[in-house]
Amino acid sequence: MRLPITLFILALSFFAQGQEAASFQQKATQLESDGQFQEALQQYEAWQSWAQKNGTCHEWQQACYEQAMAYYRNDDTEAAIHTLNRLVDNQFEDCTPNKTLGDTWHKLGVFYYIIDQYNQAERAYQQAIRIRTELGAEHRADLSRSYHNLGVANKEKGSYNSAVNALQAAMELRRALGEAGLTADTYYELAAVYQQMGEYTLAVNYLEATLPIFAEAYGTESYELGQSYNELGITRWKLQQYPEAHAALQEARAIFLAAYGPEDVDVARTHINSGNVFDDQGMPTKALQQYGAAMNIYEQAAPASLTRAAVFNNQGVVLRKQERWAEANEKLRQSLALKTAILGAAPHEEKAAVWDNIGDLHRDQQQYAAALEAYQKAIINRVPGFENEDFLQHPHLQQTQIPGGWQPLLVVMISKTRTLRLLYAQQQDPKTLQAALAAAHLCDLIIDRLLREYTTRQAKLFLRQQSSQAYEEGLLICKLLHDRSQEQSILDEVFFFMEKSRAVLLAARLQENNAQAFAGIPAKLQKQEQTLQADIAYLENALARLPQTEENATRRENLQVQLADYQQQFTAFTQSLETAYPRYYQEKYQTQLATATQLDNYLSKNAAWLSYFVGTESAFALLRSQGQWQLIQLAAPRQWSPVIQSLRTGLYRQQNVMPAADFLAISPVLYQQLWAPLQQAANLPEHIFISPSGPLFSLPFELLIPDESAGNNWKQSNFLIRQHQFSYAYSASLLLHYQSVSQQQSEQPFWGIAPTFSAPSKLAPLAYSQEEVEQIQSLLGGETLLGPAANKATFLTAAANYRILHFSTHASTESGGWIAFSGAQDSTAKLYLNELYPLQLSAELAVLGACETGSGQFVQGEGVMSIAHAFAYAGCPSTVASLWPVYHSTTTTILRSFYQYLEEGYEKDAALRQAKLDYLANDQLDKISAHPAYWAAFIHFGAPDALYGGPSTLLYLGLLALLSIIALTWWRLRKR
Repeated sequence: MRLPITLFILALSFFAQGQEAASFQQKATQLESDGQFQEALQQYEAWQSWAQKNGTCHEWQQACYEQAMAYYRNDDTEAAIHTLNRLVDNQFEDCTPNKTLGDTWHKLGVFYYIIDQYNQAERAYQQAIRIRTELGAEHRADLSRSYHNLGVANKEKGSYNSAVNALQAAMELRRALGEAGLTADTYYELAAVYQQMGEYTLAVNYLEATLPIFAEAYGTESYELGQSYNELGITRWKLQQYPEAHAALQEARAIFLAAYGPEDVDVARTHINSGNVFDDQGMPTKALQQYGAAMNIYEQAAPASLTRAAVFNNQGVVLRKQERWAEANEKLRQSLALKTAILGAAPHEEKAAVWDNIGDLHRDQQQYAAALEAYQKAIINRVPGFENEDFLQHPHLQQTQIPGGWQPLLVVMISKTRTLRLLYAQQQDPKTLQAALAAAHLCDLIIDRLLREYTTRQAKLFLRQQSSQAYEEGLLICKLLHDRSQEQSILDEVFFFMEKSRAVLLAARLQENNAQAFAGIPAKLQKQEQTLQADIAYLENALARLPQTEENATRRENLQVQLADYQQQFTAFTQSLETAYPRYYQEKYQTQLATATQLDNYLSKNAAWLSYFVGTESAFALLRSQGQWQLIQLAAPRQWSPVIQSLRTGLYRQQNVMPAADFLAISPVLYQQLWAPLQQAANLPEHIFISPSGPLFSLPFELLIPDESAGNNWKQSNFLIRQHQFSYAYSASLLLHYQSVSQQQSEQPFWGIAPTFSAPSKLAPLAYSQEEVEQIQSLLGGETLLGPAANKATFLTAAANYRILHFSTHASTESGGWIAFSGAQDSTAKLYLNELYPLQLSAELAVLGACETGSGQFVQGEGVMSIAHAFAYAGCPSTVASLWPVYHSTTTTILRSFYQYLEEGYEKDAALRQAKLDYLANDQLDKISAHPAYWAAFIHFGAPDALYGGPSTLLYLGLLALLSIIALTWWRLRKR
């Protein structure tokens, strides 16, 4: 009977201890609720003393924890932190991890976050995650909260990749637990991280996904739903999607008005954001109205807030744009004074934004020295440790993180660069010009850093658009330096800025492919990467085609979340490759720009290189010929850019060809603006490589004529194609890259693809397509893919096996761009632009015999996002593509001739030129069919190298073989 009695006594003891602990907690809670806080603290202390005396570790932890919560409830966060730290620093030897200890670390993270000590918060959350993981599956809900909060803390630190990883872990746990509302909370925070990273498309996907969940979980008038709409409006604004931004902000405002009334600060925030959108749209009156509505609320609800200071700042910006200088200055100074009163005298990124705008105010009034002083203060407030107030000096930027992010620093540095140039023009001090050049190079370094940080192609393209002014400033500064010294070395700097201003993402993709091969990354991992990219492309297309209706709301939510998840998986996968294969990382980010010497070696004596640059206010042509640079400043783009648009519009007509009078009124104008200055500057060789820019991507220089002397007798017109062989390139660096990298030899020489189109596809039959590809196949060998067999799935499976890919089909720039295959459904019959980007092709040439394959959306700093560009991105070094809708019969004639010249050993650009000249020289060609609309659409982009040896090369190889046999015979005879 002894054992049961012992157990009974022990159980009674534990019960008594539990009763004692409960008594302490009950008394402390009652005293606190009665307002007797000091007495409650004494009770918590008594509880801890009792627990220590009785050796109950968990009770002592609970007493400390509850005391810390009491401090927090009474607004003493510091004391709460001290108490919790005492708990984690003074553990009993036999005290095992438990829920209270996990809660303690979690709350420490919360309290450190509240007082902006994010490093300590991160450490505390990591400890909470460790303990809650050890406690097992029943603590997954607590674990998800720690991961979520860790992500938020890392977001505030600026550790965005770590934030995404933590939030992804929280999201997966919350999904598994079925916690819809909390899952959407994590979506919201992921969107906030991506927005700060500049990954606005990903942010939109997550924010869109939160909307139906928040509406169901918290209600249609909830703060959570209103805030999601508000952030969605901000993100759409940053993407320059203004109608969508206004719609989202109006939804947010309606929710906040219904829930909180017209005097609520959340309503005010939607007014601020609407004002920002109107400002960007060039509607200052509406912008000021919105800012005024916000200010009326803040003056009553939160007069001493940073948000009210931001309203002053925004008002000042709009007033500056209206040249209301005194009012703008007053508002900006009010903003700065209020921010300083709140934040103190120490540097802070919030104050940097105001100094940046004060600089713009002075610059617009041509007070350049004062503007530069303000920009310098903005930089000092952004870059930790930089204190030099001399505006001729720049920070060295050794930091890995910048408070507020690198993008705002880039904005102020571009402004500083421009203003230094303007100050030089005013004072002619060479030190100022040298400082301007150094500032332009610093802008370039920041852009490179941002490009490495961004993960999606959309974000990088958006950055290219936003940062193009930095390269324009670099060119303008170099032009001034060259005017002073006439040194060729300065034109090397011009070449540097021109190369950095174009096709960087295309070059980076090819560099990445080479880096994978160089680092020995297994084919299995390369395939995994390609599969992830293909999944992303599929989801992007599915979202784009899914109507935004109530019936599709759940489907859209799932697609948006899947897309964002796959994007994150792709980012994590890429980072894992960079970590596991250091050589891959080194090669991937090792920028390889062409040099003048390398370009000379490529061009030899018979060719010239011509880079155009078209900026917002200026245009240049940089010519390299016979080992010398020539820099020519062209007329401002506003004088000739609309003329190119008129030519493009005219050539796009298929029903009625562009009237001769219209063409004759346009082509000579473009010749005089874009070509005649080059002829005056240098003796141009026959072979010219052109790297276009801006609207010049839609201009085939072959069709330019110097005058109207031949009238509409097109066969006698002095088109430039008669004097010059043109080849187009995205950049010199990319062209030389193709030269230096050996293309993997494909198994088959040619693949001709000619689909047929059924009625549901709504695409017209092409009468000559199958005949066209069969005739080329009979010349070159290889295979054809005809009729119903020419489907998208077959192409994706086998495209990497051919040396030449030839398409005789339909294509369009609609829906982002697509090329058609056989099939009734869009998803299976059209290969969209973003589905081409993940492919890895080994073809040396893609001939895109379809409409508009060289046209698309122009992205400043990258080029035209066309079908041809996508094939180049997929690894094809050479394309022949059309710039407008083509006539199939004449296309077939020219392309057949093109292949005949290729087979004879001509270089690709020379073969295409000769095919066009033969077309014009045909005696049977009627007057109408000689119009440039019929023959000038197709241009060659990329590496022009010959694909076949031709008769002369074969003869050379035969002679070489004969000589080898003779030498070998002589050697054997001599040996005997």
